[in-house]
Amino acid sequence: MLDLQSFKGFTPGKWNCVAENLRGGKHWSVYSETDSICMSDGIHEADNGEANAALIAAAPDLLALAIKQADRIAKLEARLRRDRIELQAVVDILDANDPYTLEYTARWDDADCDAACLYEEAKNSVEEIDAILAEPYHA
Repeated sequence: MLDLQSFKGFTPGKWNCVAENLRGGKHWSVYSETDSICMSDGIHEADNGEANAALIAAAPDLLALAIKQADRIAKLEARLRRDRIELQAVVDILDANDPYTLEYTARWDDADCDAACLYEEAKNSVEEIDAILAEPYHA
């Protein structure tokens, strides 16, 4: 699992990449306003050196996006857990009252839904939420 907090202290700011022809080969450098981040040796340069340098230069933006999305996923998981509890309560109530004989009609996804339908939809939703929450999230 990638620990996004382990990147604290990296050189902040926008990173840029630049190409130079040095020592008979193309040499890529990645730098910030204050620091040199990394550079290739220009001799053992792969054909994808420009793409690699661009990816390295994008690292601060990619890290910021990953942190933002990890926070968003944590909030969505918390919401799913709350919804699962509420849906399970509906399933439990309907289980205790034989949903197939209850007189009940509700609007569910723009369609009429009796108690048996509501019961099945809630039960399926609980199972779907359980499956989603069982998947490990790796930042």
